[in-house]
Amino acid sequence: NHVVLTGPRGSGKTTLLKMLTIPGLANWKGQQAEEFKSDVDFVSIFVPADRSWHGQIKELTRQLPIGTASEILGSATFTTHIFKAITKSFMDWQSQDVASDSAICRVVPEISYESEKNIVAKLSDEWMLEPEAYTFFELNESLAKRLGQIGLLKNKARRVGADFLTDSCYDFLHLSYREGIKRAYTLHNGASGIPDRRWFIMFDELEVAPSDIQQQL
Repeated sequence: NHVVLTGPRGSGKTTLLKMLTIPGLANWKGQQAEEFKSDVDFVSIFVPADRSWHGQIKELTRQLPIGTASEILGSATFTTHIFKAITKSFMDWQSQDVASDSAICRVVPEISYESEKNIVAKLSDEWMLEPEAYTFFELNESLAKRLGQIGLLKNKARRVGADFLTDSCYDFLHLSYREGIKRAYTLHNGASGIPDRRWFIMFDELEVAPSDIQQQL
């Protein structure tokens, strides 16, 4: 079920979320580790907080006469961070630590290079990206470049207004994070041969997310 985890700063919320990631579980060597890991039937996507862009969005909201542009850019930034977290998780799931843990690798079996190419090709089309090669690494690099591009758009909107954001070349700003997650879920689960495998999308410090996304989540 959906869960909201609350507590004072430093109480261990982020540590708990990171322990629920596949690399965190694979590296857990505690006394009860094997017993608990044998019950794991999910994979997790950890979406870290980024307070730097949150501050930029708040500043943009103050400087623009209407909130629409800041909402668009804020949502696009958040969506790109989610897609980047998914791609990083895909790379983490293929690590040697995971492959050598029999209790964990059953939920993230190794996928072929052809399957990786197919996933990246289809996600690139869905997420409007042009990676230099069809690998998870290059897909992640493309998303990092997009974050830089959105940063430039923020600066431009601050200086000259936001009318230019209606150009069709900026359609990627309107991508749906929900649809993007669903597509990644379907493609990777299918390639893994586990079509019903559950995903946990874990947002750290959700309070820094744009308010409209907080309400949706």
